[in-house]
Amino acid sequence: MSTFSEIKVGDKIKIKSWSEIQKTLNENSEDCYNRFFNFEEMSVYCNHVLRVDNVGLSSKGKYVCAKGWSWSPKWFDVVAEDTTCNEALVSETTSSNGKEKIEIEVDLNFPKEAYHKAHLAVEEKIKSYRKSKKEWTKEELQEAQRLAEEMVLELYRKRVSPVFYVRKELDLDNEEISLNCTFGSPSGYGEFHSSPAGDDIYNETIGRCVCLCKATGRKIPDFILNK
Repeated sequence: MSTFSEIKVGDKIKIKSWSEIQKTLNENSEDCYNRFFNFEEMSVYCNHVLRVDNVGLSSKGKYVCAKGWSWSPKWFDVVAEDTTCNEALVSETTSSNGKEKIEIEVDLNFPKEAYHKAHLAVEEKIKSYRKSKKEWTKEELQEAQRLAEEMVLELYRKRVSPVFYVRKELDLDNEEISLNCTFGSPSGYGEFHSSPAGDDIYNETIGRCVCLCKATGRKIPDFILNK
């Protein structure tokens, strides 16, 4: 069984009873999260086993994250891996039009907890669905590759030399494709960029295709613009 110093993402913790947690709360405390327990939202997890989503150290002290909340080490015990988590039991049936029927089994003897379990289960399904809609399909990547090869050949015929490179910003998730084009003279130089917009998923093949569209003056394909 892990201690708090050894705990990692994926481990399991058991939230203590409200009476035990209440003893640790101190309005004047400057130590960790004692002043930040949200009774209305967090107390539904008392006496339940949760899986750790994150663990770290902040200005308020050590913490772990589970179910979207930060938990002080004073509020839980680390438990064995084979301990059963108190999750909502979810079964699902997905139709072809993207609608999904989910059945959630909860204990109605604990209405607040039942509500939160149902809400979280639905929220996870919505997140998963939105992410899946943003993922590039095999067909889209193949079409982007085909168009890119076609445009590279177009530039070659115009005696334009394209050079790609990937630029990573301080945020590692923020990657950008850049295309430098030399048009045969010192004044004939162009630089074109492409990076994910909003919550679009970064893909180098898509980025190269967008850069080449800008370099050749073509319209960016609708399957990229409307993703």
